[in-house]
Amino acid sequence: MTDSKWSRRDLVASLPLAAGLAGLALPPLDAAAATAPETPALRFATAREELETLVRLHGNLKPIQAPWWYTGYIYGMRPGEAPVKLVKLEGCEINLFVAQADGSFVQTGRTTSFFRDIHTDEFIDSWTNPYTGREVAVKANVLGGGGQAVWSEAGVAPQFRMGPPGAALPPPSAPQPLHANWTHFGPWVWLRHDRIYPPGLPQPLGESTSVMFERRHVTERRLSAMPAFFSSTYMVGYPLWMDMKDQPGHAIWHADGIKLGAVEELPKPFLERMQRLHPQQLKVGS
Repeated sequence: MTDSKWSRRDLVASLPLAAGLAGLALPPLDAAAATAPETPALRFATAREELETLVRLHGNLKPIQAPWWYTGYIYGMRPGEAPVKLVKLEGCEINLFVAQADGSFVQTGRTTSFFRDIHTDEFIDSWTNPYTGREVAVKANVLGGGGQAVWSEAGVAPQFRMGPPGAALPPPSAPQPLHANWTHFGPWVWLRHDRIYPPGLPQPLGESTSVMFERRHVTERRLSAMPAFFSSTYMVGYPLWMDMKDQPGHAIWHADGIKLGAVEELPKPFLERMQRLHPQQLKVGS
């Protein structure tokens, strides 16, 4: 595991696979298997192998930050009404995993989303709410710096700081199993799981994610991080800046994106906006 970089070709090539995948109970790949309608689940030989694969997908086994870039839309969901596309979003989530002496990994991260007009695709600083007719100031969605999560073979234990900045983190809750679902078809594997939150947060709140990657990368142990794509659906109350406190329903964020090798690979207009407005969000950890 000396090289955590990959080329653009790594992300799209479908090269011949290595014979057998250590730790995975996979059938042999042949021409029939590549087109077969079956989608059997993957099985790891040990919980440790599954944990390390999860870390390689979401971040990096080394203490190197792993950025993801994504785009999508926020939809308004009111009871008995059709969904309404409200704004386009563009964002970056950066994960950092640090290995611990007990074999676990402590994950920290930062997430930043800016918003664009759904018709012009321009970044917006103000927005007219189609539900209320009110014009409001748009605020970036800036998260991170207030917590961490401990990843282990037993699951994920999130710790969110509820007090002011600098307040001590609460004790970690008991690990919650991630319930990762691994499915393969031909050269592709996709992982489905729900994000784990600490108990007691306001509802509704939930995020379901699918991550897709090439299964040949599982045995490329020189890669401490694996290239991947993802799609995510986030269910939550309306953003406060939308001024929807008198409206029923909730919002759905749907986005998809790609894992990058470094923050410098972010699209230039987005990166420049990050550097100008929220430069602290480009760095995770001390």
